[in-house]
Amino acid sequence: MAGWCRLWIPNFGLIAKPLYAAVKGPEGVLKWKPECRKSFDEIKRKLMEAPALGLPNLRKPFQLYVRERQQVALGVLTQKLGSWKRPAGYFPKQLDEVSKGWPACLRAAAATATLIEESRKLKPGQPITVFVPHAVSSLLENKGHHWISPGRLAKYQAVLLEQDDDVISLTSALNPATLLPVSECGELHHDCLTTSKQLYSSRPDLQDKPLPNAELELFTDGSSFMLEGREKAGYAVVTHTQALEAKSLPSNTTAQKVELVALTRALELSQGKRVNIYTDSKYAFGAVHAHGAIWKERGLLSSHGTLIKFGTEIMKLLQAVLQPKEVAITHCKAHQKANGEIMKRNRKADQLAKEAALQKSKFEGALIPVPHLELSPPQYTEKENQLPEELDCSKNGQGWWVTPLKQLFISEKMMEILLEKRHQETHSGADALVLIARRHVIGPRMQSRADRIVKKCTICCANNPKIANQIMGGVVKQGISPGEYWQIDFTELPRCNLYKYLLSRMWLYNLTGQAELLANATRAGLQDLKHSVTGNFKDNIAE
Repeated sequence: MAGWCRLWIPNFGLIAKPLYAAVKGPEGVLKWKPECRKSFDEIKRKLMEAPALGLPNLRKPFQLYVRERQQVALGVLTQKLGSWKRPAGYFPKQLDEVSKGWPACLRAAAATATLIEESRKLKPGQPITVFVPHAVSSLLENKGHHWISPGRLAKYQAVLLEQDDDVISLTSALNPATLLPVSECGELHHDCLTTSKQLYSSRPDLQDKPLPNAELELFTDGSSFMLEGREKAGYAVVTHTQALEAKSLPSNTTAQKVELVALTRALELSQGKRVNIYTDSKYAFGAVHAHGAIWKERGLLSSHGTLIKFGTEIMKLLQAVLQPKEVAITHCKAHQKANGEIMKRNRKADQLAKEAALQKSKFEGALIPVPHLELSPPQYTEKENQLPEELDCSKNGQGWWVTPLKQLFISEKMMEILLEKRHQETHSGADALVLIARRHVIGPRMQSRADRIVKKCTICCANNPKIANQIMGGVVKQGISPGEYWQIDFTELPRCNLYKYLLSRMWLYNLTGQAELLANATRAGLQDLKHSVTGNFKDNIAE
């Protein structure tokens, strides 16, 4: 009911914000906190109050007052009635996750475009004057491309220019309680372009156009490619006359990371100077001009709360950009055939970066810890002693069975431990794991144990391609250890007292097994299934 009445509740978006956050968890889980109860009670109280709204007159022009606060777009739609303005609707709307990560001025621009779309549902075809304390149009035109994707930027511009009778007007005095301005004119408290440049650039005086009479001009480029199945990477920093630096990088360095390293080194080489730096990387250019400062403020997190890529390199770049006395970082097009001086130097930097990538780099090897395996004294069962005798094995002085090929015959228990350790070294497949082990040891059921170890390895399951095998009907698999194969069923039955659902689970082991039936009043039993199976499995292993 509150959702249907949000149009008549001032600041509904801010009031309901804790409730929206509470329902964002897993399905069926509600994180109820004290602020949720406070928000819920406030909405109930607002619903019982008489709304101070008038019916909209579709023959009169409208005024829309917009403000962004706490990542929520807040708006009041009014019409003039005599000498005063009468509210015709409240428009609270949550900004999307991407817009929430923008600077404050750009969030206001997103809120303006969003609320204009919402208000047009109430005033079709009528002129509207939008009052907002930010230079929305000039901000989108001059700084929008640094933060906003081309598709979203085109959408915002289309919304603001869709109707010729819509007017964007600036106002500096907004009442935070009512969102209604006390005056419709006046000087702005701040310049949006200057504020965005000072607060959200990696340094306040950073320029994106070349400085006049610079002491130094540098051109950077990076290269990352495959050659004969091996990855190559390198970067170069050049001037108009010479190459200042050209080095190779580790083979796992991606193209974006190479460009960040190249730009960082150019800034470090120009310490204390007035410098112009040219780069053909949009990623590096955007990181130093727009995104880097925002990522640093967030703790190197994206708008979705995940860690960004190349966080270490971006932090080095933000530190290096402060070293020159004055700096301008300019973007230039890559791989151009024009004969301009900038294009020539860019091609030279690209050529030197490729040559540097081919240089012999330091030795690189996989740092794989080799687990130390201590073999306990050999202990064979009577059945395990029969097979070595059939294979013409002989016992050595330590009591181990040794085959004619100098392989140790080990027990099943020791084979399980050995294969597990060897798999953790390289995460090889089952066939390769058996091939490696058979160079030194041999034992019963090596292949089946190797298959089982690979299938239950969490790292292999997360990274190997998923091959869905067709399930054979009427065949029940049996594990060679407790808890390896499970049969699970969840069914709905006629209600008996409080119970309506039945959860059954059973694991099979050597033609025996353990079955368990759990009665449930709701479907919540499915949510606890993973934890209960894991706990049961651990208990069985401990036993």
